[in-house]
Amino acid sequence: MASSERSSAQELEMLQAILGAHPRLGHNVTGDQSAVEQAHLNNGAENEKADLRTLNQAYEDTFPGLRYIVFVNSRPRSDIMYDMRARIQRGDIHLERQEAIKVRGLLVTMVS
Repeated sequence: MASSERSSAQELEMLQAILGAHPRLGHNVTGDQSAVEQAHLNNGAENEKADLRTLNQAYEDTFPGLRYIVFVNSRPRSDIMYDMRARIQRGDIHLERQEAIKVRGLLVTMVS
């Protein structure tokens, strides 16, 4: 394997580790900011919670190493789930990485 290929693979692995560390939507989260943002996603009917867990799994199966990352704060669960389905159906891991980098960077800026 050429040096540039090895470096690119290492960079991709590191990126996946960073993006994959984001908390799953609708699961127990750590960190005050994430807990506040996601609080409303944990309310509601059990079937809606189950649907969100199923979508999380479908997303992670479609995009190995990534977690679904989006601004959640006060958005309705239905909007979030619609967006998740659309992005899963789109199936473009390169766009997902770009989305995740953009949102993750903005989140870091907001918390700093």
